[in-house]
Amino acid sequence: MAQLSMEERETVSQMWSAGHTRKAIAARLGRAESTIGRELVRNSQKDGGYSAVAAQRKAVVRRRQRPLKRKLERPELNAAIRSRLTKEWSPDQIARRLKQDHPADKRFHVGPQTIYTWIDQDPHRDHWKTFLRRGGKPPQSPRSGQIPRQVKIDGRPEEANRRQRLGDFEGDTVVSRGKRSGLVTLVDRKSRYLLAAKLKDRRAPRAAWSAAHPQED
Repeated sequence: MAQLSMEERETVSQMWSAGHTRKAIAARLGRAESTIGRELVRNSQKDGGYSAVAAQRKAVVRRRQRPLKRKLERPELNAAIRSRLTKEWSPDQIARRLKQDHPADKRFHVGPQTIYTWIDQDPHRDHWKTFLRRGGKPPQSPRSGQIPRQVKIDGRPEEANRRQRLGDFEGDTVVSRGKRSGLVTLVDRKSRYLLAAKLKDRRAPRAAWSAAHPQED
């Protein structure tokens, strides 16, 4: 049974204070009498009175303290979420699709925030976070103008920094006037041997291909 809303709790508060029975309150709200009884037992104040604001606060605290493993530990639901995460679906997309695929089965109805929280608390959170999207794009995809799988200077081996061996190339691009084309260059750090290739455009995939298939200068 779904939790009572703030508006429903306000109705409970007013009717209970006016002396109405649990059965009458349940009939007004279209709820089971047991639901109203449970609400009054769990969320009433110490003096026996019932405040909608205080009841709502108690319910929120109790819900936050409740362990998340309730729904997401169900094998079918957990497998469905994991499978879609590995396909780079966002939690919002997963939540919507589960509701579409199982409209009458509430056990598959979860909110996006529940999935995000599960990821944060899972022992393998770092693994799952690699599949989360940022700005609608898959994670770890290069931004426009970047070379895929590029190695930054701070990740360069010490041998390359000291120019102790052949085969450590530094890449760069030379852009033409108007920025419509250019050259991609590779220079060996030790021998200063130069390789260059002409670019037909400045897109990162084109630059990456040219860097992998340069022509000798």
